[in-house]
Amino acid sequence: MCGIAGVLDPDEGRAEGRVRWLVGRQSHRGPDHSTVRRVGPATLGIARLAIVTPTTEGNQPITSPGGGVAAVFNGEIYNHLELARWLGVDGVPGSDGRVIPALLERHGVGALGRLRGMFGFAAVDLRRRRLLLGRDRLGIKPLYVRRCPDGTVAFASELRPLVGLGPIPPVRAEAVARFLHLGALGGDDCPFEGIEAVPAGWWIAFDEHGGCTRGEIGADSADDDALGAAPPAPRLRGPRLREALLETVAAHLGADVPTSLLLSAGTDSTALAWAVRELGTTVTCLTVAAEPGMPGVDEAPRAAATAAAYGHRHRVVEPRLADADLDGFFRHMQRPTIDGLNSWVVCRAVRDAGFKVALSGLGGDEALGGYRHFRLLRALAPLRALDRLRRPPLRPAVDALADAAARRVSDSSKGRALLAADGPRSAWELDLLTRAVWPLPRVVAATGAPPDRLGYLRCPEELVGLRSSWALTRAELDLYLGATLLPDTDAFSMAHSVEVRVPFVDLPFLTAATAAAHRRPVGKAAFAAAIADPVLTDVASQPKQGFSVPMAAWTCSGPLRGLVEAVRDPGAPVWAYVDSVAGHDVLDAADRAAARWSHVWALAALNGWLESVAAQPVRPADALRIPVQAGPGRAAQREGVAADSGKPAGATAQAEPAAAGPAEAAGDPVPAGPAGSTSDGGAGAPGHRGPASEVTGVSG
Repeated sequence: MCGIAGVLDPDEGRAEGRVRWLVGRQSHRGPDHSTVRRVGPATLGIARLAIVTPTTEGNQPITSPGGGVAAVFNGEIYNHLELARWLGVDGVPGSDGRVIPALLERHGVGALGRLRGMFGFAAVDLRRRRLLLGRDRLGIKPLYVRRCPDGTVAFASELRPLVGLGPIPPVRAEAVARFLHLGALGGDDCPFEGIEAVPAGWWIAFDEHGGCTRGEIGADSADDDALGAAPPAPRLRGPRLREALLETVAAHLGADVPTSLLLSAGTDSTALAWAVRELGTTVTCLTVAAEPGMPGVDEAPRAAATAAAYGHRHRVVEPRLADADLDGFFRHMQRPTIDGLNSWVVCRAVRDAGFKVALSGLGGDEALGGYRHFRLLRALAPLRALDRLRRPPLRPAVDALADAAARRVSDSSKGRALLAADGPRSAWELDLLTRAVWPLPRVVAATGAPPDRLGYLRCPEELVGLRSSWALTRAELDLYLGATLLPDTDAFSMAHSVEVRVPFVDLPFLTAATAAAHRRPVGKAAFAAAIADPVLTDVASQPKQGFSVPMAAWTCSGPLRGLVEAVRDPGAPVWAYVDSVAGHDVLDAADRAAARWSHVWALAALNGWLESVAAQPVRPADALRIPVQAGPGRAAQREGVAADSGKPAGATAQAEPAAAGPAEAAGDPVPAGPAGSTSDGGAGAPGHRGPASEVTGVSG
């Protein structure tokens, strides 16, 4: 796992300064080795977290056997040994990433579907003199690209360093609307104008003049594919699921450093603990006890029993949250999210326990239909039939029956929406309703964004009208797992120099799980029955649990209360993007204990993220070169808002004046916001200040 960066720029000096900046700002992603190299028309950089071949032989950039392709990459290639044998490079020293330039040199972009893993890579084709960026099909690893106003192209694993290449770009109104609605941006989305995410499962190529072409990374074969346009062919649940779980866990255990396991009292992480034991391996299990001693919340006793049953070591850690933690949390929040604080706490515990790698049960609920709303799929067909009865003279009686039923469910607002005549009747629509934080009408009122301009609401063509388990899994991949869980896990694990591996988010396992769910969701009980282990069967019979932190208590009277109170300031940055009347309605409801914690935290998290962006460092040389861009139109409509910055009048997003000199040449950070704001270690990676060199083949 690493932080990669680069620039396609004929000016080598300027390119080196920018890449050193980008690598330095990502030093937390790779504290083990750092370098910047000139490779043909581009300058590449990397901060490496050494996990596979953690010696100098595993350092990057990596060059193909013929010397025609050089690459840097972030992530893990789980089938690298198999690919190395196929490519004839199994005797070549290097990390798992050595197969990427070899694959591109011999077979081109059409063979990228053979890569199994989580990755974002950049490769320079020295013969064609072009830069190629690519990202794994499930979007587990991020990669962002910015075309700068001077025509150069820059990329990085993290978004925030790219924001620092000039004055802070405007925040997109649609991004704010989606965040308030669903709690996060889409997996392929970016909150800033002028910066884009490389889409999951796509490659983008830039020639040395900036010309751009794009293509999709297809499946490796014509076999069934969970991400295909149609669901995989039905298969038996039992032996296939058991085999698929063991196979994916075996692939994810491949590391040359010790691996830990994030163990809750739930089915998914317990299944991983079983598989690790079944494969003959022992690991250290880490459990975060969010509410020690409280029955039904403290997972430590059950997790300890599970670890002991499988012969694993076990540690319990308690969450701690101080002001310094919150500052770091928001500095590393690449995009606004309401759901990342648990990842921050858990991954800090992994680091403090001395581990670089942790297995996680993330994705098990999506793959196996573990969420409660998967059970609502069976109600969609009867609701369609009920809709046909909503005609005179039966409509009043049917509506009254629906209202009575809605009052009996725990969330009456979503219950009424489900039972309404215009309620969700497909898996995609059901997931939009389930994942909503703020209801859509409130979002529209708060942001002024009309629904017909919110592209994320449109259902993918292959899912239109479907109400199958496969369709809901696909919706979850788009609307929640790929939008919230995976981006949060990457940002907040790498903030602590930890690689989190997610065996359930693996195409072979996803395909097996969705093939076993052709008529109804697999469910945790059936999954445990397929594994046929008594410990797992017992855990699966218990109420669902997972890692959590007490957000309701923390926002009401705990360490997050100050962030909520900050939103009440009329000058808070959030009011440049959110209508104050709609926002204060939420705050007033919270004062009456009539609002969910997530409604209030959405405002507080957005405000905290905006404050951290305003205060983040901007590279001085680019701040002086790139003109300031206009702010969002919504902000400019309000009295007291500076239209050129998207912030309350008087706030700035400029770099502090800096004289040209060594600091500027090296790209040292300066605060972009209020005086006294600081960086968290942008220039401390070992070796990153060494001279760049022109190379046609790089081995370390």
